[in-house]
Amino acid sequence: MNRHAYHAKLPQPNDYESEYDYWPWGNLVKAVIDLAQKRLPKASSVCDYMCGTGFLLNAISCVRPDLRLCGCSLDADYIIYGKKNILASILNLRMHESGQPPTRSDVVICTAGLHHLERVHQPLFIRKVASELASGALFLLGEEVIGDYSNETERREAVQNLSSRLLNHLDKVEAPKEMVQAAVDVFDNDFLERGEYKTTFKELICMLEPHFSIESVDHFWPEDDLKYRRFLFVCRKK
Repeated sequence: MNRHAYHAKLPQPNDYESEYDYWPWGNLVKAVIDLAQKRLPKASSVCDYMCGTGFLLNAISCVRPDLRLCGCSLDADYIIYGKKNILASILNLRMHESGQPPTRSDVVICTAGLHHLERVHQPLFIRKVASELASGALFLLGEEVIGDYSNETERREAVQNLSSRLLNHLDKVEAPKEMVQAAVDVFDNDFLERGEYKTTFKELICMLEPHFSIESVDHFWPEDDLKYRRFLFVCRKK
C-alpha cells in the first residue's frame, strides 16, 4: 500500500466519524453492516483495508461478536483514535498500523479506501486482495465514482460536478460547518489529485473482473444521477 495516498487533507478522526451521520456515504456503511450480520460465515476472519478509525469494524462487531476482525491503515492518527475509542471487544478486533493483516482473511472489506491509492496502484491492490482470499471468498468493495472522462479537463469537470452535488446535499441536511469543510477539502484533494484519485464505474469493473465474480452492485446516492455514484460491490474470488 502506498504511503503517498495519505498526503490528502483528511478531517480530524472525530469529524471523520461524524460524516456518517450527514454524508450519503453513511447509507452504504449501514448496508455493509447489514450484509455482514446476515451473510458472513460464522467465526470467520474479516479484514478491513484502509479502515480509518475502525468505525465500521466496531459496528460489525456489535452485531456479529463471533467474527475475528482486523483493521489495517497507514494513518497513525486514525489508528490511535480507534484504539482509544472503539467499543468492540479487544479479543475480536485488532487494528494495525502496518497496513498488512497479521493472518490470512476469510473476508476482505474496503470502503472508501481504493480511491486513496494512485490509479496505477489501484489494480495492484485489487490483485493483492484476490491473492489473499481463497476461491469463493467474499470481497466487499464500497467506492465513489465520477463520470466518464477522456482527458484531464473532463476529469476535473466530473470532480466538480460530484463535489457540487455533495455540497448541495450537506446544505439541505443542515450539516455543521466541520462537515462542509471536510467536503471542501475532499474537492481540493480530488481536483488536484492530492491523495484522492476517484475513477469511473467502467474502470472499477475492469479492475475487478479478472479476479472476482461480481454478485451484485448496489447504488447509493444520488438517486437521480447515475454518473456520480456510490456503489457497494459484492464480489467472490474466482
